[in-house]
Amino acid sequence: MDNKINTLSGNWSLYYEENSKCANFAYDISSIDDLNKQGFKNLNCTVPGNFVLDLFKNGLIPDPFWGDNAIKLQYLETMHVWYSSKFEINTVDSYLFFGGLDTICDIYIDGKFVLHADNMFTPFKTPVLEMGKHEIVIHFIPPVIEAKKHTIPAASNALWYNYQSMYIRKSAHSFGWDILPRIISCGVWKPIDIMQKKQDSINDVFVYTLYTKPTEKIAKIRMFFDVTTSDDLIQNYRIRFSGNCGDSSFCDEMTIWGNQYSRMAFEIKNAKLWWPRGYGEQNLYQCKAELIKDGTVLDTYNITIGLRTIELDRTDSVKDSFGQFLFKINGEPIFW
Repeated sequence: MDNKINTLSGNWSLYYEENSKCANFAYDISSIDDLNKQGFKNLNCTVPGNFVLDLFKNGLIPDPFWGDNAIKLQYLETMHVWYSSKFEINTVDSYLFFGGLDTICDIYIDGKFVLHADNMFTPFKTPVLEMGKHEIVIHFIPPVIEAKKHTIPAASNALWYNYQSMYIRKSAHSFGWDILPRIISCGVWKPIDIMQKKQDSINDVFVYTLYTKPTEKIAKIRMFFDVTTSDDLIQNYRIRFSGNCGDSSFCDEMTIWGNQYSRMAFEIKNAKLWWPRGYGEQNLYQCKAELIKDGTVLDTYNITIGLRTIELDRTDSVKDSFGQFLFKINGEPIFW
């Protein structure tokens, strides 16, 4: 993975205004100077954090989780919100990595648009930035306003008060559920890190279990990987994947052929399987992927996995017989 240099966690300001009062020019704002000229309400804020909670911490609204305050505060759904800060980059080939943005926003660096984000659950990153001092402005667009761009088919099913959530990749409970009141907020909910790009790196690793044999203590896994290499001839590189859980361990290695994406699969002996509570231990393997060239480890990617298969066993009911609907973990029926 790329090197983490620093985290942008301090000296953030938050500006906000109702959509009805700024819709005509909100999307033209790209700098801290633009924000100050508008005379928006602003305050110091926390990153990672949340717009509504920052208002509460600053004494501007009552506790949103008390009584019927969530209903009284529903006007906050229509707010455009801007986060701004200044930072410095002292390393070459560096970029900003956004772990979590909630939810729809445009990001400007030094007054220039660099990124549009529209998924609360997906990380985003900027292009490589020049060394030196920079300023950042993140414009969060009200989800209820953005939702108006989508037409909901009549047969779509949702709670009557949260159809707006259907095309917005934001936590569904924030639109109102049995576990929480409707509080549609926004904010930088995970850290923003300054990362330095490596010339040889492991960008991503994904592992899943092909099969398990509980009685034989055997499991087979497949590992997909995505790498970046400085050499055009990728065959000069090898990938090694290893893991351990207690007294169980595994390690396999292969030459990378073809391109930056590939896969490997192998059996694990003396496998410690993952089981639901009440059926066994929740064993987890601490795993490591290594990118190797000429015997030197160039990059490492850590991941935690559990060895288990899951199967939905569903049959229709027939005359004089009952159907069933149950899950099987590692071939074992659960809650039947």
